[in-house]
Amino acid sequence: MQLDYRATWYAFKTTTKDLMSTLGAANPEAASLLVQIQTNAAFLDAKWTQWLKEHSASSQYAIHDDYLSSLHGDLRVLRKLKKQADDQATLDALREVALDLQIKGDNCRSSADGLGKEIKVKVHAKAGGTAAVVPFD
Repeated sequence: MQLDYRATWYAFKTTTKDLMSTLGAANPEAASLLVQIQTNAAFLDAKWTQWLKEHSASSQYAIHDDYLSSLHGDLRVLRKLKKQADDQATLDALREVALDLQIKGDNCRSSADGLGKEIKVKVHAKAGGTAAVVPFD
């Protein structure tokens, strides 16, 4: 598992560096969001690396790792931006990834074990004018 995380953090570093030289060079807001993403990814990298070294035999974060899957989703969004022509869509996507990593970082900072805990949310959706509560993990 440690190698999966190392590869993921490395991918954040290289992907955001590439985007900084293209999107960031042309758009100051994009550059600022990319710096925020890089900063939070580096922080999380350090925390996860430390935790995994100290808990190498732990099964707490096991086979299907939703956290790692979520990080991969953020990476997919960033990688798609290389082909995105719509500036507003690009900024919206960068804001979403930056916010996700900020939430992960804040959760990690306030956690007793240094990683953060699962966050449960409820999504209220309307279908045909009728409100429904849909659990979302």
